[in-house]
Amino acid sequence: MKNLFLLFFLFATSQAKAQLKTDVLVLGGSASGTACAIQAARSGVKAILIDQNDFLISPTEPNLNIPAFDSGIWREWKNYTDSSKTTPSNALEAIIKKVKNLQLIKNAKVLAINEKKNGYTIKIFLNGKTQEIKAKLLVDASQSLAATEVVKFGILKLNTNNQINALTSYNLQNQKTPYLQNNKLYRTSLAAGFGKDSSQIFVIPAGIFTPTGKDNLLVINKQASFEDINTNNFNLALWVSIGQATGGLAAYGPFFKTATKNANVRTLQSEVFNFKGQILPIIDVNPQDSAYKAIQQTIISSVLKLDFNSGLFYPDSLVNTTDVKPPLCDLFTRAKLWFIENQAKPFDLENLISLFSFITSRETLDISREIKQKWKIKYQFLSAIDFKKPLTRKQFAVLINDYLQPYKIRVDFNGNFIK
Repeated sequence: MKNLFLLFFLFATSQAKAQLKTDVLVLGGSASGTACAIQAARSGVKAILIDQNDFLISPTEPNLNIPAFDSGIWREWKNYTDSSKTTPSNALEAIIKKVKNLQLIKNAKVLAINEKKNGYTIKIFLNGKTQEIKAKLLVDASQSLAATEVVKFGILKLNTNNQINALTSYNLQNQKTPYLQNNKLYRTSLAAGFGKDSSQIFVIPAGIFTPTGKDNLLVINKQASFEDINTNNFNLALWVSIGQATGGLAAYGPFFKTATKNANVRTLQSEVFNFKGQILPIIDVNPQDSAYKAIQQTIISSVLKLDFNSGLFYPDSLVNTTDVKPPLCDLFTRAKLWFIENQAKPFDLENLISLFSFITSRETLDISREIKQKWKIKYQFLSAIDFKKPLTRKQFAVLINDYLQPYKIRVDFNGNFIK
């Protein structure tokens, strides 16, 4: 009996060792899949990255000298490659090894995927043995539909348009006219980047990788709406940016113990900011500019507009009162009353402080004194403070973001404000 018990114990122990548990499992060591796994782990959950090959990205070394925004994991990857004088693949694996709670498994063949009540069970063949992994959330980053594991194993089915993502109507045309669309998806953007060259720019909405009806599954593939349908060409840096954004979204459910559909878009965007990512393709403002974050937040709050065709924000141009009045009145009820009394006035610092005072019920003198103290030190504005001089769009964005904080007004996955 003792021998039988010992054998049973050893068998049970070996089975337990053969089964791994994780919060997020990413299938596919693509650029987006790798960045996704890195960000998910950095966002506070356990992550496993599985690839069927012995290499990440591709068997040939990728070219990192491409049009790109110098931000986030992409910047980290490129800087590590340059500073270490190593190959991009080796640099990427070195970064992975330094990330806490992230495990990389290569040369693993996926044998089965089974959907469970609280996640997924994935069987893989590794080193001549079958191994089972339980994950609360699954990310399929296989890139192409032909290699998408969740379709192969029947977890998802293609729709009539040969697509699997929820927001299939979000296409390249929507990118150029975001302000004319019924859904203001630009307000939910989590990533930005160039297309095949610097003439194409993209924003990536938060819900684009969430298949309909699946709260614990995200899919990144080349059928997504940001595809360059004319050339079928993609920018590697854009994929990394997309992966980083998806990693933050993937971590949200396990971290907060909720479904992905309940994710707070503003919290997700703040996570991208915290890890030096970029959510809008702004060309004419340096990412290292102290106003850069405030400008992005003001744009996704709809207070100021970005030219999505060119990526130009025009930071040194003056504020057009006619343009900012509708969004401010939509966001702040008391702004409607203020504009009745101040219809013809341009936005100089004095008038803006008057608006702040009216909306927040703070004394104008206190706000004026505070802004004067912040002007050079906190805001890092180069020009001397002048209360009568019309404000630039950059100055306006920084001040609005600081005193009215429109960014804190939540939006849903369709970009609608939640008040």
